[in-house]
Amino acid sequence: MLTNLLKYEFKTTGRVVLPIASGVLVLNIFTGILSHFIQNTSDRFPLAGLALVLLNQAALVSLLVVLAVCFFIEVQQFYRLLGDRGYLMLALPVQPWKHIAAKVICGTAWTVFGMLFSSVCGALLTGDFAFSVPHAEDFAIWAVMVLIVLALIAGALLHTYLACAFA
Repeated sequence: MLTNLLKYEFKTTGRVVLPIASGVLVLNIFTGILSHFIQNTSDRFPLAGLALVLLNQAALVSLLVVLAVCFFIEVQQFYRLLGDRGYLMLALPVQPWKHIAAKVICGTAWTVFGMLFSSVCGALLTGDFAFSVPHAEDFAIWAVMVLIVLALIAGALLHTYLACAFA
């Protein structure tokens, strides 16, 4: 039953996050292409350089918007669980911990998506796609670090749920 809850949770949150993320991706691709062509024309067209700086600022702000949407959509889902939609959700023959677990798993996945998405879009803006593969002896350290980050994200979401419950 947890898989069904996860499916509907991802479907509900994906309707909001994915269109915003696709628009931000298009903006970042457009900014990256435009900056490649306008890069060395600031001496001939000074206003083009100013417009490019403003476009880069808009692209950076849009990356923060994606991260904020990934977080606040989950806060909204927790709040709905405690609000008027909670009666309908909790009337299902599913334990309450499964509802909370589905929301935490979905929130963690969207937060990780937001971080990876911001990294890719930042690389598109700067044109720097340098990526180094860690050595085999460092795999354990990287795996532990990833697990700690995932646990911290899940803990932050559970803390948010607790704050919504107290409010």
